[in-house]
Amino acid sequence: METLIVRSNSKDISLLKELLKKMKITYTIETEQIASFDQEFTDKLDKSIREGQEGKIQFIKTEDLWK
Repeated sequence: METLIVRSNSKDISLLKELLKKMKITYTIETEQIASFDQEFTDKLDKSIREGQEGKIQFIKTEDLWK
């Protein structure tokens, strides 16, 4: 069995589905979900980025972690 992944808009995909039906090829449709982040989470990220730009955080080099 082989898997074919197609990303297209709904107009084009309907033509492909008709073709697959006529060729008697079984298929499944999975709608890609765009993960939306929790607003509280994005607020925390924005705050951390802002603090970094303001110099309120300290950066540690990777090689200094195990000293």
